[in-house]
Amino acid sequence: TNQDDAEQLGKAGLQLAQALRHVVQFLEQSSDTNEWGEPVPPVPLFGPIMAEVVVRSGSESSNFGIELTDEVVTVLTWYDPRVKNKHLMNWIDTDQIYEVSHVKPDELRRGMIVTCKVQRDG
Repeated sequence: TNQDDAEQLGKAGLQLAQALRHVVQFLEQSSDTNEWGEPVPPVPLFGPIMAEVVVRSGSESSNFGIELTDEVVTVLTWYDPRVKNKHLMNWIDTDQIYEVSHVKPDELRRGMIVTCKVQRDG
């Protein structure tokens, strides 16, 4: 029934909300430059949001064909269609900028899993 569906959605939303303990912000890199020809800093797509960020280990990353010097994180948060591949994600808790490499919404488009990576000196 519709009430059962609404109840399940409510539970899923509550579980998602309880799991979100990090702060992230998605950004878009501008192609503009300043008066000295330097790149303009990335522009926020929208305000900071709560998320659950999980850092993947090097051995897990190698299974995906990613260089071990890349740090890969998966971000669980509320769905937002403005987030696209090649955008940037600032994990505000660590002040680290990652590049978005994959966005996967859930079936109901309530939440999404965003895979991001950053190149590490290695």
